[in-house]
Amino acid sequence: MRSNRNRPFLVSILIARVLIANSLGGQSYWTRHTIGGGGSESAIAVDPRDSDVVYATTDLGGIIKTTNGGKEWLAVNNNIGNSNLYDIELDPLNPDTVYVLASLQRVRVTWTKTPPNGELYRSRDAGHSWENLWSEGANGRRSFGIRSSEQVPNLLILHDPSNPGQYDRDGDRLSDVILVGGIDDFKGEATDVRSGIWRSVDEGTTFEQIALERLSIACLYQDPRDPATVWAGTYAHGLWRSDDHGQTWRPCANELARSTVLDVKRKPESNVLFASTNKGIYRSTEDGSSFEKVEITSVYKTFTEYMSKTLIFDNRDKTHNTIFAGIDREKSWIKIIRSTDGGTTWKKTNVELNPEIAWFRHGIGGRINDFQQAPDGALYVSTWRGVRRYDPTSDTWEIRSKGIGNIVINRVRFDPRDPSIFYLGMADSGPYKSFDRGKTWQFIGEGFTFPDKPQSHLQATQWAIAETHPDLVYACGYMGSGGKTYACRVFKSEDAGQTWTGIMNGLPATGWQPGQGTWRTRGLAVDPADPNIVYAALEMKKGGGRIYRTVNGGKSWEQVHKMGNPYAGLAVCRKNGLVACAGSDKVVHISRNRGKDWEESAVIAKDLMQIYAIDISPTDPNRICIGVNLQGAHLSKDGGKTWTHILKQSDFAPFLANLAVSDRVRENYPATIKAVRFDPTNPDTLYVGHSPGGPMGVGILKTTDSGRTWSPFSDPKLFLNKIRTIDIDPKGQNVVAAGLEAYYYHYSGQ
Repeated sequence: MRSNRNRPFLVSILIARVLIANSLGGQSYWTRHTIGGGGSESAIAVDPRDSDVVYATTDLGGIIKTTNGGKEWLAVNNNIGNSNLYDIELDPLNPDTVYVLASLQRVRVTWTKTPPNGELYRSRDAGHSWENLWSEGANGRRSFGIRSSEQVPNLLILHDPSNPGQYDRDGDRLSDVILVGGIDDFKGEATDVRSGIWRSVDEGTTFEQIALERLSIACLYQDPRDPATVWAGTYAHGLWRSDDHGQTWRPCANELARSTVLDVKRKPESNVLFASTNKGIYRSTEDGSSFEKVEITSVYKTFTEYMSKTLIFDNRDKTHNTIFAGIDREKSWIKIIRSTDGGTTWKKTNVELNPEIAWFRHGIGGRINDFQQAPDGALYVSTWRGVRRYDPTSDTWEIRSKGIGNIVINRVRFDPRDPSIFYLGMADSGPYKSFDRGKTWQFIGEGFTFPDKPQSHLQATQWAIAETHPDLVYACGYMGSGGKTYACRVFKSEDAGQTWTGIMNGLPATGWQPGQGTWRTRGLAVDPADPNIVYAALEMKKGGGRIYRTVNGGKSWEQVHKMGNPYAGLAVCRKNGLVACAGSDKVVHISRNRGKDWEESAVIAKDLMQIYAIDISPTDPNRICIGVNLQGAHLSKDGGKTWTHILKQSDFAPFLANLAVSDRVRENYPATIKAVRFDPTNPDTLYVGHSPGGPMGVGILKTTDSGRTWSPFSDPKLFLNKIRTIDIDPKGQNVVAAGLEAYYYHYSGQ
């Protein structure tokens, strides 16, 4: 990726809404900003009445919706209680009714006691509000297993266009029969498996596991020629067929018997059936009794081995010979191919590029998840990185990802001298900077690489900016994505992030090639009084943690402390240079003399498993706050000698009242805090960011009385989702927070 030091970063940014939140104590404004794309857009659904209205699910960031054909997307999570969302379908009887599948427990922790279970959500008002329709637990309920975007489409609402009342006996425009394909990674000893065909005949009020109990279902498809015929693709057990609305099933004894079938489509008005599988595209001219593999060597001669996730017949071609297919082949950017002769020959399609965004720079680098087309021919595709819309005039899949916020943001930090400037580090790409409160972005990755791999920018995970010298910025970055990489480096910029230099002298040896990585950074902090004093917390690949310090601006480092794994970041007090770092075993490590000597402060909490965040009050060095896994937040007012549990699991109940979640989830909603921040002008005021695993977060909570009472610090119309990082400008007038997208709060509203 090239540097763009003299011009704004040309990224699609959505200012979703500017909202006045009078409940926050005076006039205030929140804005939402996204980079555009990222993560996996699992499935899409197009409103048949208006092809500009499209819904999409994401694997982390909930549900998004566009009303202008993908030019801009808004989050429509609203009160939905889960964020790991996959298949989405509109009710054929009323497209304002939206159904969404979610995963709660995706895999078995133990083979017999914790089966995977999913959830079904429904909106009756086009996504404005949601209800939890089916889930595990209530009244002895068992629920289907839902795992990933590979399991799309496995939500099927049965419909007969020629006789709509067949599946709507009470005439309320809610479809009666809903099928869900379950998945379960059980072993042979498991008895309570959650795979197979699950059916509701009462509008989703109840579900029953009716067939194929020990087969995991990848896709479901209702045959357009005969609504009673339903096809099911399975994992490793081929294609199955039902001729009685999904009640009974028989295997298709053909060439797909041992394949994973991920999608099925019939060529209109014919006996020709196509199947997307883990071994490629297959075609049957005999109504599924036998299949032959479709060769795509006309795209490239070497494309003999490939997989296909999904395909679609273009409804604008009245001969029904035009097919779009998504393919996946290692080290290939060719992902969407097209045939105009019924699958005999294929050509690659054009895709719009954007050199400024890593995942749009070369083409489509991830999997194609779902094609959907409106009756008027508007054609959309969801991918591993964003949503695209097909432009038949230019024969190009255009990027339509403005406003999609589904990328893991590691850290945000204000420029101490100007609250309109802040830095952002995120997964899968290099560092960024905004000069206008997040409206536009500039890529600042020059030199942010390993020296022997200059073409691959590291993702920024930590920022440390000297308050007295704001142009002096320290940062950490690591290669690739995922939580287990140890290929990390520490950097320094003396020109506010425009160029970077690695500062590694004295740190343990490491590298980016397999086996070379030895550590990753968990925290980075600069002494507010001396910009040459910097601390780095390292988690070692072979176990344990180390704290290193430089006193000469990174010219050399020395190890000053050894500890258990440093789970949370470092914090340094503005007043006296007190340093604190949270480690394993419920311990906070504290130095009161700038890293020379260290002491351990035990946080006594029964269920405290891991400390995720730590901060020290800029105005009171005795106040330290930590955010923890499952059990909220703890506060010390005496420099770590004693701790008070200021935010408990039970304290979350008021904030969950309007969430669409099952009773079981509500009772056990994890109070996991991954960001804490003191107000820089008032030690009694704290902000914490809620970021649980599968369920949606409740956003930012704020206390003005040291944790005795809490209130939501967000407008309910702008649901802040999971918050992993928070920063506040030195005057306490602006807040920037992020998790899967960025949010900016400005008191004056200017």
